[in-house]
Amino acid sequence: MLRVTRHDTSESTRITLEGRLIGAWVAEAEGAWQNALEASHLPIIVNLCDVSAVDAAGRALLVRMHELGAAFEARGCAMRELVGEIEREVEEGRVHRVEHREGRRA
Repeated sequence: MLRVTRHDTSESTRITLEGRLIGAWVAEAEGAWQNALEASHLPIIVNLCDVSAVDAAGRALLVRMHELGAAFEARGCAMRELVGEIEREVEEGRVHRVEHREGRRA
């Protein structure tokens, strides 16, 4: 089970996920995130402090969120490590894409 809550302020949109980001619940989280993207141009913060499990589909969603600018809040060793891995992966991907595009122009 996954609980998804959205809170909009004048500075950001916060999506809080509580429970397990797995299976069919990933689509629920993705729908909330897509709605937030469409409704606002403010920064999106995804609170993962109470997420207890993430499967491959959930991780892929978090990668897409971060690629499009979402920031994460995490608590606990496992979730902070997952967020760190995603942030590093996205950053390395950006570097690779920039180098690839520059190589094409030359």
